[in-house]
Amino acid sequence: MSEIGVVWSSKGDTFSFGLRDNQSVNFGEIIRVVSGERAFYARVTNTESGYTLKQEDLLKEMIGIEGFGPYSKFRSVEANIMLESTEEGRLRLPSFNPTCGDKVFATTKDDHQLLGLGGDFHVGYLRLGVQQSVPVGIQVSALPKHIGLFGMTGSGKTNAELIISARILDNPRTVGLIFDFHGELWEGKGLGKGLKDHPLFPTKGCYYTGERVKIGIRTLRTPDIFEMFPDLTPPQSRACRELQKEIGEKWVRQVIELGIPAGLRSLKTSIDAVLRRLHDLSPAVFPDDATSVAEDIVRDLKEGVTALVDLSGLNFEDQKRIACVVALRVASEYKKLFHEDPEKWRSLPTLLTTLEEAHEFLSRDPKTKKHSFFSNIALTYRKYRVGLCVVTPRPSSIDPDVFAELWTKIVMKTTFKRDRDFITENTPYLEYSDVEVKVLDQGEALLVSEPQLRFAVPIKTIHFPEYLEKREEVDYGLKPSLSHSEMDERLRRLSQAGESLVQSGR
Repeated sequence: MSEIGVVWSSKGDTFSFGLRDNQSVNFGEIIRVVSGERAFYARVTNTESGYTLKQEDLLKEMIGIEGFGPYSKFRSVEANIMLESTEEGRLRLPSFNPTCGDKVFATTKDDHQLLGLGGDFHVGYLRLGVQQSVPVGIQVSALPKHIGLFGMTGSGKTNAELIISARILDNPRTVGLIFDFHGELWEGKGLGKGLKDHPLFPTKGCYYTGERVKIGIRTLRTPDIFEMFPDLTPPQSRACRELQKEIGEKWVRQVIELGIPAGLRSLKTSIDAVLRRLHDLSPAVFPDDATSVAEDIVRDLKEGVTALVDLSGLNFEDQKRIACVVALRVASEYKKLFHEDPEKWRSLPTLLTTLEEAHEFLSRDPKTKKHSFFSNIALTYRKYRVGLCVVTPRPSSIDPDVFAELWTKIVMKTTFKRDRDFITENTPYLEYSDVEVKVLDQGEALLVSEPQLRFAVPIKTIHFPEYLEKREEVDYGLKPSLSHSEMDERLRRLSQAGESLVQSGR
């Protein structure tokens, strides 16, 4: 182990140490402290440097009047204790803190293995100065516990989205429902490579865009309407429930085709108001028919096919309506099978729904004070193996109750102090990381993933084009294709055989 310094002082879960002259550390770097029979793992959170001389003596030295020796300068490094290693080689939350004089060391491969940095979903590399060779990832079991991906424009969020989506395609136990509001993921805008370039997408993915993204109003059900129009009046909401109770979940189609049942004529005014709102929607997106992209996506996901839904050509209100209805249908199918057919539910792949501009969906409606269905996914759908990946540059706009359910967080550089404060104040293990979040470079992030990673891991996310270059080509098990000369020879023989049959038939 490489010794880098000596502990000077400690208090609570923080300590400071003096850095040796020939050593260096970086913000967020993981270090190891040996304290008697104990060992502590900590992260560098801040630093300062200075002289041991008084100002008067320092001025004298600066102008060359007196010399005070080579040890007048020092660098003090502050660190936050993350975990404690027991004598049995197990990790636990710290039960004490280091003592003055304890040695501080750089971490080794054995330390990284003990910390459990690897995972099923390899998303980046541990930042150790210029060295980036230690893989860092999250487990498949973390997906239903939800993911938050936060960062300003240009921080590397799109690249991180692509890496997470690629890992979903790579893993046979997972499937993704990806809502792309800006049309960046298919071609990888700004990166040159997108999901269309992933070798498994032709067999394990489906791209929904343009004419394919339609939901016929005759396929809508009561929960769909409530999501599309959260501002329905109480009489309108009651009318929808009464129709579902009387006719069934497909009451919209029956009412449009056959009219309102005689026993519910008293609800006509409210029902007509709901139908008018449906018919006022854009017919290009919500036609008056029984087609539905939601049903196609449910079928694909159950078969292990990831759905990339490009909503970039729609206005934001239609984007929200499509996204809410599709997510509702998909998550409800998982919930239904969980209760009605547990064996079939267990055979389903774990689902991760990726939602851009998530702050628009995960804050309470200012008028109705209601949550969207995406908030319900975060709050209640974990046990159904339905996860949510929240992507936003405005995390402070997310409802705190929903934010608390995001057990995995990938924190990139953020623009506003209120967003940084919100993240660090509401995420365990980030209490001392404000400075580090502020100075993150493009593609750099802090990763927390409970219970696997009970500390903030400084990572450099994998660059998606490089991931594609290094990824092994997919072997589809096809026979080698014939050369052009061999195909020409076979065609010539078939042609001759055909002519012989024609002549013999005469």
